[in-house]
Amino acid sequence: GLRYALRADPAEYPLLRWRWKVSNILQRGDVFRKEGDDYPARIYVMFDYPLERLPFAERMKLRMARALYDPGLPAATLCYVWDSRAPAGTITPSTY
Repeated sequence: GLRYALRADPAEYPLLRWRWKVSNILQRGDVFRKEGDDYPARIYVMFDYPLERLPFAERMKLRMARALYDPGLPAATLCYVWDSRAPAGTITPSTY
């Protein structure tokens, strides 16, 4: 995997653009099932968000997750994946 950390103000830079080429299609990848969570390419976009703006239940979940797993967990994440089954433009919540 490759990692590139970038802090950008979304008001100043509202668009993210990239190109990718995949030569190894994974036939078992399936964005709709936990068992299919395997992709030849994916991009995570993570967002900082003030905790006090989250609803109480979400705030508590995030605090618990940060305490158990990683204090740096972001408040929100988008994940773009190269899936061999779903049509381009498919939007779905994480199976996790």
